[in-house]
Amino acid sequence: MSSARQHLLSAVKIAVSMALVWIILRHFDLASFRSHWKRLDPLIVMLCVALLALEMAVLAAIRLRLVLDCLGAKYPLTSTARVAWCGFFFEQVAFGFVGGDAMRLWLLHRKGALLSTSFQALFVDRCMGFAALLFLVLLGLPGLMTLLPGVDKRDAVVWGYASILLLGAAGLGALFLVPPRLREHPIVAGILRVVALGRSEPGRRRKLAVVFLCAALTHLTNVLVIFLIGRDLELPVDLVQWFCIIPAVLLFSMIPITAGGWGLREGVLILALQNLGIPPDQAIVPSLVFGFGVMLAALPGGFIWFANRRRMPARLPADEQLTNGR
Repeated sequence: MSSARQHLLSAVKIAVSMALVWIILRHFDLASFRSHWKRLDPLIVMLCVALLALEMAVLAAIRLRLVLDCLGAKYPLTSTARVAWCGFFFEQVAFGFVGGDAMRLWLLHRKGALLSTSFQALFVDRCMGFAALLFLVLLGLPGLMTLLPGVDKRDAVVWGYASILLLGAAGLGALFLVPPRLREHPIVAGILRVVALGRSEPGRRRKLAVVFLCAALTHLTNVLVIFLIGRDLELPVDLVQWFCIIPAVLLFSMIPITAGGWGLREGVLILALQNLGIPPDQAIVPSLVFGFGVMLAALPGGFIWFANRRRMPARLPADEQLTNGR
């Protein structure tokens, strides 16, 4: 994708986010919203930012290191932490996952990784993150249905589970029907590599299981952050209800039509909380604090990148070089 198209796409996403936020804001009491915002405890906000930074600097680094190891490439945890954190910073700057992953790909290549290995590692990591989020959504789906107005719980749960299972089965089945000439496409090759890794020796399966658990823990940490903010605002939502709501909200916010999920995330959260009697001017605050908290937690990644971009070697020193193959 050319630079001009990337800028145009980012501009469109920003415009969509601003439009959604404007639509939301014009339907609630701004004075009440400001009063709720002022009630936030700075210590709670700082704790939430620290938890989000922990996700980026530790959990994401462990995931990336283990995936690279499964692909036959070894990195120290400090290196994958820098790559992951810088990627999170560029996700905020580029308003989306594509910009962040492009930076991670470039950084891994600068550290000596083959582009194909870097791409597959990032693809596998994304697949694991999406699978963990989808798993949590499925666990919380029955509870979520009780919070949505005008929805038949039994039918919605049955159709939701059936649709997801059918889509998953169809996707996996399609892999066996891919023509040989298309198997070299980077995306198709990445999917096939995920399947191959999952069917390989027990050692790799255990590492991928840890990657999945770290991804699930990342999403659960997001639930905890929203819970802490909601508790600080004295919202009548308990931890179990947040567990049912937040994974689905994060899943919807991944739809690539807005800048970093802004606007879409707030709208879905307002919809989910309205059945609990929470007005929009109060329901939107946890999402906004979460969004700004992610931006603050990602800032160290920018400092790391600026501090190291000039002196970053094209290849790692001998003790940190990638080892391809086993």
